[in-house]
Amino acid sequence: MPTNDNDTNSKNGQSQLTIPSADVVRLVQAFLTESGLHESCRVLQHESGVGQAGMTETASYHSRTSTDYQHSPWYAWATSGQWGTVLSRLRWIDASRARLDEGLRAAVHQMAVLELADQGEYELAYAAYRLVQPLLAGRHATDQDLGPDAAAPESIPVTRASLVEQLLAQLAALRAKSNASPKALPDDYYGYRQTTPQARREFLGQALTDAVPIQPKDRLVSLLQQALKWQIYTGELPKIQQHWPANDSKTKGKKRKRVFDLVLGTSHVDPVVVGETNDSSLLPLQEPTIEQPYATVKLGKHVTATAAVFLPPTSDGSGSCSLVTGSSDGLIEIWDPVSKYSALRTNDLPYQAKDELLGMDASISALAVSNDGTLLAGADLQGTVQVWRVDTGKCLRSMLAHSTSISALAFSPDASHVLTASRDGTAREFGLRTSRMLKEFQGHASYVNTCGYVVSVTHLLVVTGSADGTVRIFDGKTSETLRILKPKSLGLRLSEVNTSLLADEQSDDSAASPSIQTVLFLHTPAHTMVVVPRGRRAFLVAISSGIVLRTFEGEGASDGTNVFVAACASVSNRVLYIVQEDGSCCVFDTTTGERIRTVADFASQSAYASKDPKSTAILEISALVHHPIKPLVGAYCSDKIQKKGQLVLWK
Repeated sequence: MPTNDNDTNSKNGQSQLTIPSADVVRLVQAFLTESGLHESCRVLQHESGVGQAGMTETASYHSRTSTDYQHSPWYAWATSGQWGTVLSRLRWIDASRARLDEGLRAAVHQMAVLELADQGEYELAYAAYRLVQPLLAGRHATDQDLGPDAAAPESIPVTRASLVEQLLAQLAALRAKSNASPKALPDDYYGYRQTTPQARREFLGQALTDAVPIQPKDRLVSLLQQALKWQIYTGELPKIQQHWPANDSKTKGKKRKRVFDLVLGTSHVDPVVVGETNDSSLLPLQEPTIEQPYATVKLGKHVTATAAVFLPPTSDGSGSCSLVTGSSDGLIEIWDPVSKYSALRTNDLPYQAKDELLGMDASISALAVSNDGTLLAGADLQGTVQVWRVDTGKCLRSMLAHSTSISALAFSPDASHVLTASRDGTAREFGLRTSRMLKEFQGHASYVNTCGYVVSVTHLLVVTGSADGTVRIFDGKTSETLRILKPKSLGLRLSEVNTSLLADEQSDDSAASPSIQTVLFLHTPAHTMVVVPRGRRAFLVAISSGIVLRTFEGEGASDGTNVFVAACASVSNRVLYIVQEDGSCCVFDTTTGERIRTVADFASQSAYASKDPKSTAILEISALVHHPIKPLVGAYCSDKIQKKGQLVLWK
């Protein structure tokens, strides 16, 4: 964030480093110079009035010791007498960013003038002297200015301008004599004690090398790469992966690639069929969707799954996309993807190999993982939050966040804070450094079921969904309520496309606004979210305005008896899965809102039957989780009447 300050400040709930705008210009100048665009760099310097912070021409000279001056371009130019090059380079060096004082500049100009006269260019030397006389007039001649072997008294009552003028006059008079050598020089012409021209050059070359820093090569490109990595880490940019399409006669053996447009902030899938359009909104859905059970994670008797989350993929591939489950017995287990999640991950987690599982004192009610996968947070029914390191299993923080059950957790984008949602009707933010509550987000009249952070253009937002039928959007810095959304998903007047969900623009009809079950934050389309109430219609909503962009309608009775209970979105955000109360799973295309297909036996295949053999009731799915890369969807039920607890993965 370019500013005119050099200080750090806190914005949007995060600590930010402010960058002087002139430094941004300097980075561009260095990039232009490295790319050989010297004229463009010169024009930018002239128009902006900003000088460079150092040298950019070399990549081989990075460190300075008392013996490596010969690797410096300044030293090479000075020792070879290329004072024109030296002076032209010094012209655009910002003295405030380098140790380049006026004394050294004056010494370089003096040497250039004296060498011109030494070479017999008297007129040119005098002309150059007149141009730089104001600079030389302000400096007194000192031992440091005149050379390393100088033994001048503490104060010489002459200015550098006077000294140069005297030396030029002495040289002209000496060589005007008929018997004088063409190379004759006045005493101490280049410095005290008959300093040689080459010694003087070497002294100035070393001084320039010490004064002007060498900028690292490719600095701008490196910073842009790091910025992209940071945005991926914080979740602002998606992790787009390659994948194989469904095996059919047209696409078998051909690989498609999801592409994320950095400029437009959208993603699409490259077409593989001739004649398809590149417009992602018009591409037919070719992403694989779930069809049948893939694997079952068994938790044991008298235990039910109460929370689940996938870990993001690691850079080295170890433990890639492990599944983390929390259960009613207070245990948290990390499952190995290599075994199709049938065994615990013990190959690189020694604490699990020793049966030292993560756990809490009460039933686990929520789990969350940081964007880089290093931290895991868990919450229980007693309102406690604990944070562990995934690789060591060490508990880093333990906090009593609420006096009652916590229903949802979320890490901030930089993993410095954790957000909690509770049955007490509030959401709270805690700092992981101090373990203190930093903010409380109030206003809901009932349980808060879901919460999360959203990185917008100007704000870090906190979004919560509640059983009171509303979604609240808060300023993450001030905890002020910015917008209240109240979708209508029951009754005869459902919220439609292009209408506003803002609560102050609708009539108060609580019966038509049932509990908000899930809020899914999407990267494509950018700055949107899917709001899933316990009703028969879900909504794709613009976060900034609360306008409905698309609707997703369930299958079944229109009287609202078959409502949505859980949802998740694919990694591309192209596919939306929503489970209904009757146990079916509706698969939607988010770009069109169309229901692609329905998996009728989803709940009956995902949860154990009731302990009562005569019961025909379908157990309600508690939550869905989607794999970070593959088209895998996990479903579980927290109902205690199950014979055994399990989590079923669908593919």
